[in-house]
Amino acid sequence: MLLLGGTCPACGEKRSSFKDEKTNTNFTYEVISQKLLRNHGCQGLSEVEFTCKSCDLKEVHSISNLGNCGL
Repeated sequence: MLLLGGTCPACGEKRSSFKDEKTNTNFTYEVISQKLLRNHGCQGLSEVEFTCKSCDLKEVHSISNLGNCGL
């Protein structure tokens, strides 16, 4: 759940955001990147690789696709 929330469980780095007051634009820096390795359909599991940009942690997790059928 930490990885999905944008926090690295190894080093504790979190996604950060800031607002440019001049242009009134919000910017977000994601410390965790996600790469889809396998998708087993909308009723199956997806295998996702999470990588921390700060400490290079790499973990692969299976995540449920229930409700993500795009219908």
